[in-house]
Amino acid sequence: MNNAICCRLITKRFGSLAAVNSLSLTVKPGELFGLLGPNGAGKSTLVKILVGLIKPTSGWAEVCGFPPTHVAARQQIGYLPELFRFPGWMTGIELLEFHAQLLEMPISSRRSRILEVLELTGLSEAANRRINKYSKGMQQRVGLAQAILGRPKLLFLDEPTSALDPVGRVYIRKLLQQLSNEGTTVFLNSHILTDIERICSRVAILQKGRLVKEGPLTDVLGGLSLYVELDTISSNLLTEIENRFGTVHCVNGAPKFRIELASKKLIPAVAELLVSRGHKIYQLQPVTASLEEVFLSIFDKQS
Repeated sequence: MNNAICCRLITKRFGSLAAVNSLSLTVKPGELFGLLGPNGAGKSTLVKILVGLIKPTSGWAEVCGFPPTHVAARQQIGYLPELFRFPGWMTGIELLEFHAQLLEMPISSRRSRILEVLELTGLSEAANRRINKYSKGMQQRVGLAQAILGRPKLLFLDEPTSALDPVGRVYIRKLLQQLSNEGTTVFLNSHILTDIERICSRVAILQKGRLVKEGPLTDVLGGLSLYVELDTISSNLLTEIENRFGTVHCVNGAPKFRIELASKKLIPAVAELLVSRGHKIYQLQPVTASLEEVFLSIFDKQS
């Protein structure tokens, strides 16, 4: 299997509205892939196409080498939607037993696998508690437990940490990284950009159904800023730096400035220039743009 997900010119229309518009995308096996975008960008519509819940108006997609509606594709995926409801009268272990039957999991291995995913999601102590007694975070965890129960090759998660406290979010991030290390492809749709930034190797950003940015996280974040504080600065020095290294932004009232660098490999050359010009360096701090800053800059330009 070359790609876990492959989309080519996918469009989905609801009347005159194109919720997804001519979108092409690939996700490789074992990747932790993050899908971003504001409300109404088309993220959930795309996920529903990929899990076979709705069909595109045009274009085509493959999941694990099969059309999303093919039974062979569905046998290889796990899915946790953003809005889910489980019978409150069931216990956690009863819910997983029910899903194990739907998966036609062998009786001989069923019990051990259920106990394993309860442990993985931190629900072992709440296994026999009714779901209507679970907190929102615990309900999200049991939803994740059912999504990974069948050892899927491809896992679709729609806002999997939105109801979790900070400790729970860290726990789930580590679990997703573990699954990825074991070869599971994770397709993560989330508004919590810090979670995406910390665990995803590649990201895609949607706006009004179109793909506006996609690639390895390091490429999406782009270059870095180098914050510099000297004993003194002059207009000649700033002009020389800008000509050699990149755009310079001054800080009013202080001998400080910021350089937009294309690569951290330029930092030693900047330091060498400053020293050669006789300056004392009090600060030389590289700072990479956050995913939130990149995200907001994209939509500020389009607004």
